[in-house]
Amino acid sequence: MQRLAVALAAAALVVALLGTTPLGNAAQNTVTKVVRAGKSSKPARGPRGPRGPRGPRGFQGPPGAKGDKGEAGGLPSAFEARNTTPVEISGTSPEAATTVLASATLPAGRYAFDAQVSLHGLGDGIVSCQAQGPGSAGPRLGAPAVLHVGSGPGSVRDGTLTLASAATFPASGSMYVGCWIDEASVPHPTATSTDLVAMTTASIGGP
Repeated sequence: MQRLAVALAAAALVVALLGTTPLGNAAQNTVTKVVRAGKSSKPARGPRGPRGPRGPRGFQGPPGAKGDKGEAGGLPSAFEARNTTPVEISGTSPEAATTVLASATLPAGRYAFDAQVSLHGLGDGIVSCQAQGPGSAGPRLGAPAVLHVGSGPGSVRDGTLTLASAATFPASGSMYVGCWIDEASVPHPTATSTDLVAMTTASIGGP
């Protein structure tokens, strides 16, 4: 571009010196041609071509910064306890009930619980089971469940009692399940397994 500007300036000087002579007219025509040659014509834009194929997927970026540790959660939503060791039931009253299951220590709170006691008997007697807590000296919870176990009329040799109720533990403690028979029949019935699930609840209605 710098050389073109110098050439144009020299040509203009020649035209000024020569005036309107034939030689001057020839020089002017030459300058016009040089100027036109120096201008670039912009090509017309054609139609847009079709979209090319999608490129390959890039490499995975580096892992981001580790987030802050969240706050510790509250109480677990459920507690479970299970006893698969057979327990011979010899108690004959709620106060002298035979313990067939004792859970781990539960924090103070409100609970809805469900327990199942599997019974087996060859004699003849009515078995009652009931939960209590917190602790073995805590109040009995809900109503007892009853099953006639043995070989007498109307009895079953194997059956399951289901206990379900709600309780408020003012202090931490274990939940117990105890069973007793209406009379000391021989052989004594047996609790072959006992399962308990206690769920924490926000509130418990009722008196």
